[in-house]
Formats: sequence, C-alpha cells, structure tokens
Amino acid sequence: MEPSNRFQAGRFHAGRFSGSVAETDQASYSVFISGLSDNPTYGPTAEIGVQLVASAQGFSGAAPATIAWQWRNSQGDIPGATDATYVPGVQDDLDAVYPVAFPSDTYPTMAGAAYAVRFAPPTIQTPLDDLNVLAGSGDVNVATDSGFAGENLTYALAGDLSGLQIVANSGLATVATNGGVQSGSVSVSASNSGGTVTQDFVVTIGDEPFNVDIGGLQNGIATIGSTVTAEVVWFVPEDEIARIRWRRNGKVISGERDPSYVVDPSMAGNVLSCTVTTVNNGAKTSDTFPVS
Repeated sequence: MEPSNRFQAGRFHAGRFSGSVAETDQASYSVFISGLSDNPTYGPTAEIGVQLVASAQGFSGAAPATIAWQWRNSQGDIPGATDATYVPGVQDDLDAVYPVAFPSDTYPTMAGAAYAVRFAPPTIQTPLDDLNVLAGSGDVNVATDSGFAGENLTYALAGDLSGLQIVANSGLATVATNGGVQSGSVSVSASNSGGTVTQDFVVTIGDEPFNVDIGGLQNGIATIGSTVTAEVVWFVPEDEIARIRWRRNGKVISGERDPSYVVDPSMAGNVLSCTVTTVNNGAKTSDTFPVS
C-alpha cells in the first residue's frame, strides 16, 4: 500500500509549505516543510533528489536558544539525518518522511507533517518513429526507452497487433512479423512512483519491399497548380532510388523525373500516378488519383 500524507491536529499547508502546531498552556509554535514538489498526480510530494527544509516558526514566546532536528520515516529515525535539511534518496521511494523539532527551553517536541517520497514523474523526450517492416522478415526490436526521460522507469505495451512484447525494465520492444500483413497503433507507457506517461507509434507490416504514396493531395485529388510529392514507405532497409517517373493515365509524362511535380493544367480530367524504381528491390507504382 502506498503511503499517504500524514495529518495531525493543527497542521496546514499552502503552496509548497506544510507545518504542524504544538500547543501547551504556556508554549506553542509551528513546524514547516519547504521544498515539496507539486506532483500532477499526487499533489505535494517529497521528490527524490530535491532538498527539503524544516523550520520552526510562530513561537508563542521568546524563540528558543537552539533547535535540534531529526528526520524520520516509517521505520523511525533516519540515520544521520539530523540537520534542518534532508534530501530524499532512492531508498526512500514510496516511504514517508517528516522532521521532528527538539527546541530548547520550555517548548515541546513536535513532528512535522509526513509526505510520501516519489521520483520525478517521467516525461516524453522524443516522439517514437513509426515502424515499417516486411512480413516474414523476422522479429524487429525497437528501443522505446529513447522516447522517454526519467529515473527508475518500467515500460508496458498496448495495441491490437499480434506478436508484441516489451522488456519492462529496459523498454526494448519486439515486433514479430510472422503474423502476416497488418497495421495498427502501439502505445508505450513509462512509469515510476511519480506517475505515468504514454506515447503512440504506428507499426505497419507490409507484403512488398516498399510502397509509393503521393503527398500534397487535397481530399484524394491532385489540384491544378499544386505540388505533389512521391513518398516512399520502406518495409526493407532503405534502397537506392534509380529513377522516378510521373504518369498521366498510366503513360510517362516526358521530363518529369523529380520527386516533386507541379500539376500542369493539361492534366485536368486525367489521373495521376508515380513509379519509383530502385536498384535492388524493383519498381512500384502508386495508386492513381484524379486531377481537378
């Protein structure tokens, strides 16, 4: 069970500060903690690696000559943690820590509020690239951990594709390609005690070495005067392109050999396609699209 913040009579907190109040007939004061982090999931949190500072304020009489401190967790005194400051470490993860004040003079001992210790929540570092692979080409590994930043992360996968696996401690995902042609979105979650973050990438398993798409269309139509572009989607390691040919009604348009093509007015009422020829994996022609 995860620890929760410990509430005591008279304790209050505002922003990043919390405190407990000791009261007797003759003496009272408040114990505060600063340095708490605002965890988006759990609220005020003692974050691993972030210094906490305890203070005693609001004495009902003259301030005491000295104040000794001891930080504690669920097991009792934390060895060596006898300063007003304490930096939670990995050993404190999901425990709760709090300071105890020992003022001199007539003031009583008082414990501050306890807060659960957590890692900083993970973040997305870079988007994960979509994956295009050829059916039957063997298992493909994806280092999904490169897309996240954070400490003590564990990883999980979700998706409708068959043959998905991930190593929880490393984020190394495996995509099996022996399940035939399929495509779908894959979600990768990275989690630690501070929270969870998720991002998606698309896996496409194709039955040919590559496909040719045409970019720059408007609702599936090549409009006069617009620039369209031949886009190659590789399912094998990228090959060298030997030539590109744009086509009107299946016939080569003379002189149009660049990846981009400005749709000529003479194309109106015809259909447009593009053939890409590679050095090692043959040729492929895109679908045809009407020109308007």
